[in-house]
Amino acid sequence: MKGVHHSKREAYDHYLPKDIYPFNSINFKNLAPACHDCNSPYKSTKDPLHDKNGNRRKAFYSYASKDAEISIEMEINRDSLEDLTPKDIDLKFTSCKHMEEIETWKDIFGIEERYKAKCIGDTAKYWETQVLDEMVEYGFTQQEALNKLKKQASRFPFQNSNFLKIAFLEACERKNLFCNS
Repeated sequence: MKGVHHSKREAYDHYLPKDIYPFNSINFKNLAPACHDCNSPYKSTKDPLHDKNGNRRKAFYSYASKDAEISIEMEINRDSLEDLTPKDIDLKFTSCKHMEEIETWKDIFGIEERYKAKCIGDTAKYWETQVLDEMVEYGFTQQEALNKLKKQASRFPFQNSNFLKIAFLEACERKNLFCNS
């Protein structure tokens, strides 16, 4: 999303699609800022309140004043980060009060596909290199390097996908993947 210092803004999405909910098309609380990827190729005209079979479901409210407190755990099902693919990653989302909303969110915005895609290729290599550089340049143990990078990422979890970086580093730590690099 573009920030406060950009002269242009992202588009507003009719969260409840105007074709399905025409009276909400003029409701300002139905307009939510959304990046192009969220709005067009993923959400498009999907109904957040009903699944593809017409069954009612819960959805997050775009202007909720409280954080949903979602945590993400990742498992990497390989013994190396080399040639990591989305099939090699399992994601587990948890929340004390919002599991139904998380399932809707995952469906509407293609969250699992997008998060897995973010955690492979150049991004995985970059995160791996950060750990290895900390170990070599500063003489850190693997644990010290991981702790430092996770602490830095946790300060600004929504910048540069740090919330995914933390889950990725923890998954690598459990599999001891950096010793194999």
